[in-house]
Amino acid sequence: MTVTIDPATAAHAVPIAGLKQQVWPRETTDVSQIARVLHDPNHRTHVAVEDAGRIVGFVDSFSTRRADGCLRWELDLLAVHPACQGQKIGQRLIRAATDAGFQMGAALARALVQIDNRASQGALQRCGYRRDDRVLQLMVSTHSVDSEAVLPDGAVLIPVTTMNYSGLWLEGAIDALSIQAAQAVQTRAAVDLVGTLLPSDSDDLLAQAEALGFGPVEQFQWWVHPRP
Repeated sequence: MTVTIDPATAAHAVPIAGLKQQVWPRETTDVSQIARVLHDPNHRTHVAVEDAGRIVGFVDSFSTRRADGCLRWELDLLAVHPACQGQKIGQRLIRAATDAGFQMGAALARALVQIDNRASQGALQRCGYRRDDRVLQLMVSTHSVDSEAVLPDGAVLIPVTTMNYSGLWLEGAIDALSIQAAQAVQTRAAVDLVGTLLPSDSDDLLAQAEALGFGPVEQFQWWVHPRP
């Protein structure tokens, strides 16, 4: 079987959704959200296509900016059909996404990976990514908050659209005030969720976030590839 790696087009929304549902059967898959991503100029999605035309893998990636203006390239979603794993398709998709980010001027590429996802970790390592040893707890809120609160100095909200949601990431100086303000901004912006990454050993901050309506998802680590 010959597999090529190609840029995705709007016509790939339905087959990408089908593959996504196969790889993550417990997750909700929304074709319209995938189509939104494929039309977003801030994204680069690549598909792995076998010679018969069937999509057997995909990766989505997009840019974000830190508060200091640094352009980052986010590898957000990587999937390979279960029957096609072990053929280095994931590595080829990672390289295509990484190259796209550096061509767009990103200072670094990175991927947020669950701590027990050995397959993705190995593929990223073979593609030149290195693990940040800090273990981070992903906390997410979908609660509506009736408040005019604004973010305190030092906290930043990054707008993000992925194949799973449209939302905000809270970064920078994170405390109870910034967490609560982020929920208020999320409510006013009418997006799906707000998420943040907290050190897994920050017990007090984690408890404060839960008290404000943030729920724990999984633990993750960053895998980072600096610009060559």
